[in-house]
Amino acid sequence: MYRRIGEDPAFSRCFHVGESYLVLRRLRGITLYDCLRAGVFIPPQPIEDIDAALAYPVSRGLHAHDVHDRNGMLHQDRGLIVDISDFLNPDPCWAWRDRRWAYHRLYRPLIAPLRLRAPAAVLDGVRKGYRLFRRVVQRERRR
Repeated sequence: MYRRIGEDPAFSRCFHVGESYLVLRRLRGITLYDCLRAGVFIPPQPIEDIDAALAYPVSRGLHAHDVHDRNGMLHQDRGLIVDISDFLNPDPCWAWRDRRWAYHRLYRPLIAPLRLRAPAAVLDGVRKGYRLFRRVVQRERRR
């Protein structure tokens, strides 16, 4: 996976591959999930950076799959992508598109101005509700 993606500042770099492990460059920063938990403001730039970064693996024949708040990271007001392990999965994935929508429609106008800390239980409830929503939508599309 890392050979196919090559070197890009928005992703980690693989230094060594073992039989059951990888040695990756450490990415510093805070995940978007932890920003929400701690009440740390997420500026627009990291969202734009992650959008731009996701076009790169697609251009290399990969799929931007399973990018969500725990896989997006904020470092010095820039966005990084932590986990690319599912980028070989060709199934459609709306996770990042839906999170970007929620950022612009819910987070920026409603949540960010309040600088609220979201308890993990609330974020987990949102995650479970989102997964249920996606299953229902997919089931309806198959009909």
